[in-house]
Amino acid sequence: MSELSKIKKAVDDKGCAWEALTKAYLEKSSLLRIGHEQISARYEELRQEKERLLHENGRIDAAADDVIEINAGGELIVVTRRTLTQIEGSLLEALFSGRWEKKLLRDEQGRVFLDVNSVSFRAIVDYLTELNISSPDSSVPFPLGDDDTRSSLDNIGTFFGLKSSKEKI
Repeated sequence: MSELSKIKKAVDDKGCAWEALTKAYLEKSSLLRIGHEQISARYEELRQEKERLLHENGRIDAAADDVIEINAGGELIVVTRRTLTQIEGSLLEALFSGRWEKKLLRDEQGRVFLDVNSVSFRAIVDYLTELNISSPDSSVPFPLGDDDTRSSLDNIGTFFGLKSSKEKI
């Protein structure tokens, strides 16, 4: 085989290899494009579902400075949304974020009703208020309560997801 034939064969082989690589690239690009389109479509479906649920269950214009009236075991407690939602990941944050505003149980006056020990819940709201107005480096102890409310405070703190914040403070 002459030198010229070898060169021609090498060029042909490279051309075939290039065509194979180009074909594989185009196939992978097509698969990625299809996958991207599917993910984008699914993302849009989820965004629309989230928006629908917010309109159905929540309050779009919920703000941190909203004043919320709560009937806690028969006692009226008035507190800002900011105070109730300051501990991220807690049940209080989820309940009062505004996302579930239309699903919260209400009393006959339209106030949020919580079937809890009113003294214990008041102590927790006072604790959250203190946290809200304290400097970030100050330590605010979780309320211990007296002999009558200690167990209730502990249970309500656990239920509303405040125990981890208690342990961090």
